[in-house]
Amino acid sequence: MSRGGFERLYVNDKRGIGAFVRQDEQNLIVVIVNASSSGRTVILPVEGLGWTDGSIHRDVLSGGSWSTNRGAINLALAPFSGVWLV
Repeated sequence: MSRGGFERLYVNDKRGIGAFVRQDEQNLIVVIVNASSSGRTVILPVEGLGWTDGSIHRDVLSGGSWSTNRGAINLALAPFSGVWLV
């Protein structure tokens, strides 16, 4: 997605984790990146995105999916990896 708004959701330079959302009138994608050499667990609040508990979101890169729970997405990222959730 090359058009639409951009919002930084989370950055932790010490842990090498970053997350942002891109959206336009029809699409929303959440990108979460682990830029560290260690695996990381990320709990990302998503209530402000309109994602409700139990909603399923697919990673367009791997095809994997995650559901929201208690207003957040909880996922484990391998070193130097990321997800693009829709």
